[in-house]
Amino acid sequence: MAGDSLPFSGRPLAQVVKSARERKNMTQAGLARRCNTAQIAISKIEADEGAPKLELTRRIAKLLGLNESELLRLAKRTHDMQIHKTFVKALSEKPVKGELEGFAALMELPRDIRQRIIASAIHKDYRAKLEIVKK
Repeated sequence: MAGDSLPFSGRPLAQVVKSARERKNMTQAGLARRCNTAQIAISKIEADEGAPKLELTRRIAKLLGLNESELLRLAKRTHDMQIHKTFVKALSEKPVKGELEGFAALMELPRDIRQRIIASAIHKDYRAKLEIVKK
């Protein structure tokens, strides 16, 4: 379902949702009510503290007049980044080398992020910084 979306290029999900909500003169609580979810869920999305589930993403797109497929793509990217942040935190606490759990966690990451982490490890940068995934 396509809406009258703003260009999403390079903008994070949090920024897209917040600016679209404000354009519609809605509060977080108002959007949450219309999406049949808690206000804290909208707050977390806009604070870049999590990605909405599929159905909530679709409702948000419809209510805010955003392109659904683009919003879903941004939600997936946000989710992937959350996984990456968790993995980087684990790397900084304990090296992965030789650990089955670390390998399993690495394999769950999206391919492009996984390749960057491996490249970073090759360059003896075990404690990969979040900058390696910024584009």
